Amino acid sequence: MEEETVTPVVVGPVKTEQEIKNEAILAKWKLKQSEKWNNLPKEKFVINASAYTASADECDNDLGITASGIKVKKKRTIACPPEFPFGAKLSIEGYGTFVCEDRGGAIKGNHIDIYMETKSEAFAFGRRNLIAQVVE
Repeated sequence: MEEETVTPVVVGPVKTEQEIKNEAILAKWKLKQSEKWNNLPKEKFVINASAYTASADECDNDLGITASGIKVKKKRTIACPPEFPFGAKLSIEGYGTFVCEDRGGAIKGNHIDIYMETKSEAFAFGRRNLIAQVVE
């Protein structure tokens, strides 16, 4: 009798419905902002990082919906200058990888705002010069 060979099935991480929705939103932005992707820095660069929350006094409402249309999330959402397209991923040394999902009136030049859930976290973070690199 011949032995049957079984090929293992590799299953990747399962995406949530919200993650799939977010990817669709960012895909639309990628088409609208295609020229910005070509102008992103290729090398590491210094950012002047601060932090923000989704409180009504900072964002006109407290719904947590970013300028890109995606709901803010801790350890993912950053507000980037208008030269950065929504969906661009920045690796910030010592902090992880974040996604440009938001804008802000004071976010210009090398200023990046990192989303945090509470004002106490944001105030404790303060302002820091950090090294970042575009990873996607």
